[in-house]
Amino acid sequence: MYVMHIALQGCLRPDRVPYGVTPDTGGHIRYLLELVEECARRPEVRRSCLVTRAFVDAELGPEYARPHTRVSERVELLRLPSERAEYLPKEELWRELPSLADALDDHLARASERPDVIHAHYADAGELAVRIQERHGIPFVFTAHSLGRVKLRVDPRLEHDEAFRHRLDMEQRAIEHAAAVIASSRDEACDQYGSYYGGARIEVIPPGCRVEDFRLGRDDPRLARVREQLDRFLRHPDKPCVLGVARPVRKKNLLGLLEAYAGDPWLRAHANLVLVAGTRGDLARCDPESREVLTDLLLAQDRHDLYGSLALPKRHAPEDIPAYYAHAAQLRGVFANLAFNEPFGLTTVEAASAGLPMVGTRDGGTAEVIEQIGHGRVVDPADHGAIAAALRSVLEDPAGWSALSGRGREHAGRYRWARHVDDYLALLQRLRAPAGVSAAPTPATATTGRAGPVRDPRRLLFLDLDGTLVGDPEDDEAIRRWLHHDATHRVVLATGRPLAEALAILRRADMPLPEYAITDVGTEIYQLGPPPRADERWRRWLDASWQPDALERWVEQHYALPRQTHCTPRKLSYHCRDARVAARLSAHLEREGLDACVVFSHGRYLDLLPPRGCKGSAAAYLASTLGAPLATARAAGNSGNDASLLRTVGQPIVVANHGGELRSLCRGSGVFVATRPAGRGVVEGIEHYRAREQAR
Repeated sequence: MYVMHIALQGCLRPDRVPYGVTPDTGGHIRYLLELVEECARRPEVRRSCLVTRAFVDAELGPEYARPHTRVSERVELLRLPSERAEYLPKEELWRELPSLADALDDHLARASERPDVIHAHYADAGELAVRIQERHGIPFVFTAHSLGRVKLRVDPRLEHDEAFRHRLDMEQRAIEHAAAVIASSRDEACDQYGSYYGGARIEVIPPGCRVEDFRLGRDDPRLARVREQLDRFLRHPDKPCVLGVARPVRKKNLLGLLEAYAGDPWLRAHANLVLVAGTRGDLARCDPESREVLTDLLLAQDRHDLYGSLALPKRHAPEDIPAYYAHAAQLRGVFANLAFNEPFGLTTVEAASAGLPMVGTRDGGTAEVIEQIGHGRVVDPADHGAIAAALRSVLEDPAGWSALSGRGREHAGRYRWARHVDDYLALLQRLRAPAGVSAAPTPATATTGRAGPVRDPRRLLFLDLDGTLVGDPEDDEAIRRWLHHDATHRVVLATGRPLAEALAILRRADMPLPEYAITDVGTEIYQLGPPPRADERWRRWLDASWQPDALERWVEQHYALPRQTHCTPRKLSYHCRDARVAARLSAHLEREGLDACVVFSHGRYLDLLPPRGCKGSAAAYLASTLGAPLATARAAGNSGNDASLLRTVGQPIVVANHGGELRSLCRGSGVFVATRPAGRGVVEGIEHYRAREQAR
């Protein structure tokens, strides 16, 4: 493959990138460079081209005006000229897109070959990729890295900013026209991309991390450099440190971390605060946002008299960042990422790799990563008291610190680059389908690569996803083959997962796309276009009897269950490993007059839904909407969140690999319990009911 990457923002160069030198020179550049380098080692990628914007700036350096750089045998860097020659922040790049599109168009016209696929990074690159696709037909994938609608939630005033409105428009166009959208976490896929129209092709591929780069030996010379740097600031440098590493932009919430630390006497007495906030020269000459954030930090340092306990270095080499983590781990400190929202938060994996426990924001992908690795706590990034309490809880508990540190080192490897590149290249290969063949999953009204049978509009088949429609390869092949040849059912996916994640699983399993999807444990219903269309009437009906804020406060007060990372406007989700707790909570809610549907599944998940918001109610509503009888409808499932669905339809199927939550249902009459698991069990159940009908 020949893959072209477009990343127009910041200071992109092949090596020694001065991260933080401008607000737009951040993690997306590091991700891009490492991705390209890792892909260049794979035989599937014979050529990569990084496309960025050329500019002239004496302070930033002459290399950014160089039009072409050969990075390696397989990798080159191309800088496009635009109408203006000087460095521009991302907010002003939209005005340069016509000239950049012409420059790239001219390059492609003169080139000996065209790329097989383009990967666009950020909104402006997405818009450029749309224009190139319109002119040359080259498919592209889009990675937003951060999304405007998420920023708008924090600062609604941005809606009146012209540049910001253009950013939203560019993001929308990129999402609509991309062959695939790459999200780094489930939260980003569902909550962030979900606020835009047309997200059926979202693939969740967590970024890679060079875990070994953050495991330094005690004699590494970088540790001595970091200690020497921090000794200039700290009165007692051997105290444990609270470490923050982020660009000086408002959304990273460095000031919130400082205020939480400054407001807690125990933290001030027992720990130092170290903020590695980019690289800067003269503060007066920084860009406006960086200057404002850094000024606020320095004023807060003075206001709280943190001299001697706060380190805010002006400069650092990129290769010294691992040493900051290692130094903090040696002092048995704690890392903090308290951004108001993080699509992923790669620093979370970096800290884990170094064996450094952390406190992270509960909003965005960071909480998801902490849940997977198990090396920290999550908090509300706006609650300074909660932040301080979480930091204290890590630092005050030596045994707990060691356990968190050990889990970080053990599980950070889940995010190695090899896993990311495997999924990434598999996606790009799918996009290289022959001309005229769509790479997107086909509706259940057609099989993959051939015309499909006409469905009976009155016979519905509701299928749970995990452990039912998708199981092991043998089970998958059985149900896949059956779906391709069945001509008697309209298939409805019924899953606890969010839509984007469910569709990604179906694609990886090469399953046909159903006509409809009931997702998020019954709280959402979609007709699967493309693009998918949510049933707004169902949403309004659920909202009429739903009080999530009151329920959430009540659960926190009485049960203190840990939240799952994916909650929605109509679903509160918790971790719970005891069915008896779920039963007590349900009875307790009823006594308190708090109306909610309580669903316990897979022996570890507990969901609170609107009173009418379960899979069974959603199935009944959809059947009524379609004019299809429930008496002849079939449904298959394997866990507690399928119970209401199985009780609703006339022909329920429980697959052999079912959980204990369905034990009582299996003992009832009229339920077929398959002897085979997952997909083979589904086929077995359908054949059972078909034979019974024929015998009548």
